[in-house]
Amino acid sequence: MSSSASTYRRPAAGVRWDKVGRLAMTAVILALLALYVRSGVSLLGAWSASRADRAKVVQLEAENARLKRQRSQLYGREAAEEQARRLGMARPGEPLYVISGLPPN
Repeated sequence: MSSSASTYRRPAAGVRWDKVGRLAMTAVILALLALYVRSGVSLLGAWSASRADRAKVVQLEAENARLKRQRSQLYGREAAEEQARRLGMARPGEPLYVISGLPPN
């Protein structure tokens, strides 16, 4: 054997910490990336839901305004007077005329 062959030594079989470190760092980066993606998807879902909720609120506000107008028409003074007239009532002192004997239409 030559002298150069005797000085060459193979590395001892052991743990390659540089590779373990790279693998661990890759795993951590992938986990962080997964968390960012999941939070991004969650954020998009919340944004979409908020848009749908805003549209529903606008629709409900319009319906609320319509119902308030209808309530004021139904319970206002004019509505009460109109209903009383349909029932044949008159204000005190107001002449009341009853027409009978009309031919049917």
